[in-house]
Amino acid sequence: MSNSKKAKVKSDKSGKKKREAGVKAWIQTVVDKLTKDWEPAKCQSLFTESELIELCYRAREMFWMQPALIEINPPINVMGDIHGQFEDLIALFTLNGFPPDKKYLFLGDYVDRGPYSLEVVVLLFAYKIAKIERPCDIPDMGLLADLTWSDPDPAVSGYEESPRGAASVFGSDALKAFCDQLGLELIIRAHQVVQEGYEFFGNRRLVTIFSAPNYCGQFNNAACVMKISEDLVVGKMNVK
Repeated sequence: MSNSKKAKVKSDKSGKKKREAGVKAWIQTVVDKLTKDWEPAKCQSLFTESELIELCYRAREMFWMQPALIEINPPINVMGDIHGQFEDLIALFTLNGFPPDKKYLFLGDYVDRGPYSLEVVVLLFAYKIAKIERPCDIPDMGLLADLTWSDPDPAVSGYEESPRGAASVFGSDALKAFCDQLGLELIIRAHQVVQEGYEFFGNRRLVTIFSAPNYCGQFNNAACVMKISEDLVVGKMNVK
């Protein structure tokens, strides 16, 4: 390799490191503004439109670079629905530890219905912009829709049509057959309000968790974070 080529490679690496350092510093300012400067019930302009667009573009790039099915090493905290309840998200982080010091898996439903959907999704994008691991949209029908939107029902045997209009409802017999066939010990899901923040089903082989307390001001429900230890012991923390 000639000296000129060596110099170019060195310059390219140096420039890349500077750009990465700049992005890292910018992401940290986004996190700091939301966790330190944000105030509820106050009209604030914490970010410019161009900053939000840049954040979304970077997140979208990561969606397509990561696999759809991932294996995560414990310990980890599993979070259910947030639905734009930003203050409650911050409260749960305060109780369980903030990223990146603590590892989290979110099961979706970050936005809509609650008052601070933008704040929720911006903070989650900022925390995990380099590691977002769900590169697919959920279709109206098919395997992904069934895995996401099917609901357990103790009154059902096998599978029945869902009142959601998508996917299905299933009984404990269907759950047992599914877990036995795939060698699963426990399924953790979300997308249903449960009074105590968590609810087991089917001989404790499935648990529903919900992480938005007092959901939309209409339900007197608790929130739950599922805590999985390094030796795969599953615990919970629920908050009224």
